Order: sequence, then C-alpha cells, then structure tokens
Amino acid sequence: MPTDGGGSVGPNAILQTARALRDIAGSAIERDVLCCAGLKAYLDHPPRSMVPQAEVARLFAALRSRLTEAEADVVLAQAGQWTAHYIIAHRIPRAAAGLISLMPVPIGARLLLTAIARHAWTFAGDGRVGISRGHPMRLDIGANPLATPGCPWHCATIAELFRQLVAPHVRVEHPGCCARGDELCRFEFAF
Repeated sequence: MPTDGGGSVGPNAILQTARALRDIAGSAIERDVLCCAGLKAYLDHPPRSMVPQAEVARLFAALRSRLTEAEADVVLAQAGQWTAHYIIAHRIPRAAAGLISLMPVPIGARLLLTAIARHAWTFAGDGRVGISRGHPMRLDIGANPLATPGCPWHCATIAELFRQLVAPHVRVEHPGCCARGDELCRFEFAF
C-alpha cells in the first residue's frame, strides 16, 4: 500500500506518466488525472528535481480512479518504459552501459541489479530495498510507497533497463505486491 512517508523519488515518475497519459488518452484526461491528484501546477511547470513520493502515489491512485484498470496499466507500463529510456540516456554512464551489455548475461544482470539497488530511492522512495543475486535473481521493495496492483510502472521500468542493457529476452516476474496485501513487492528476473 502507498504510504504518506516523507521520501522522494525521481521526477520521471510524474513526467513520463503525464506524457503517457497525454499520448494514450489525450490532454483532457491528462489534465483531469493531474488535477484529481492535486498536481495541476505540473501541467504548466513540470518538476525538474526530486518529488515527494506522496505526489507520485496520488498520481498513480488518481490514474487508477479515472481510467479502467487495463487502461491505467497501459499508461503506467508506457511511463515505466520511458522512465527506463531516460535513465539509460541520462543517468547511466555510457561506458558502464557498454560494459554491462558486453558481459555474459548473468554477470551483466548482477552488475545492473547492484546499480539499481544503489539508486533505488529514485523509484522506491523510502521503501526498503533488498536484492538477491542468486537464483532467482530478485529485487524486493518492502513498504513500496508507489505500489499499484501488479506494479506495471515498476515492472516496465526494471524490465526495460534489463532488456536494453543486459539481454532482450529478460523477463520480470512480480510474484509479490504490496498493493495486493503482500509484505513486499518482489521482482524476479528470468533469463
């Protein structure tokens, strides 16, 4: 379940969700959802730095209240893919990205998973992040403040990072979800 904690997350959670809403559902729906979430100011002045996780949680909740579950999942998944593309283009040094992509899949995956865990606050806020480099390799977010049923935004962001940097056939499974009453959101990687 989303929390009202004081953590912050990267602005792409809002920027890319608004963009996906606009592209998929139109600018009127984008405006409606952002207004419903109390984020109308971002229509004219998009965030340029870290944002309170509570704002993103409200945006994701408003999205799910204004669209069908399937429509909301499509928007969140598209926003997650675009978030990953932004991270690859602007946050991961090119040399590191190139090195990860040249490594055998298991080694590249371990390196990427470690890097994701080090920077997890950008998508997990004050959620508790843990990783396992074993089999299956996994990322856990306890008390995930941005959890939505099935976590399509998280799944798409993480999967796209792995597909672009490690191997195109990587799959992300989501067997545990805070939004569905589980203790943590678990993301497992299949190669």
